[in-house]
Amino acid sequence: MPPGAWICRFQTLRRSTDALMQQCLQELAAAEPRPRWIVVAAEPITDVDTTAADMLKDLGETLNGEGISLVFAEMKDPVRAKIERYELTRTIDPTHFFPTIESAVTGFPRSRSRLQDGSTDELRADPEGD
Repeated sequence: MPPGAWICRFQTLRRSTDALMQQCLQELAAAEPRPRWIVVAAEPITDVDTTAADMLKDLGETLNGEGISLVFAEMKDPVRAKIERYELTRTIDPTHFFPTIESAVTGFPRSRSRLQDGSTDELRADPEGD
């Protein structure tokens, strides 16, 4: 992943695991340097229940307020349909769903960005893939 992005993988988005997922994503968001994107490799996820949807909505709002985007890669179509039915694309940018992890990495903005302290960072993909 390029600097400024993290990737994580979860097996499910259900009430039984949403607290763990929320904790993990909040820890990633607090990492230094601060990420701009957190990519969820969603291929193993086969369902989203209402409790997990509520958690994603709240977490998405929190992350958005911190300038961090929640991004999904490899999400199955029926799961994406539930995400849309729960209206989570009001919180999660609908353009932040990618068919593959590679396309999410390619879609990561690599332009200069203005940081809170007024400095800029230059994001580049690591040429050696690290």
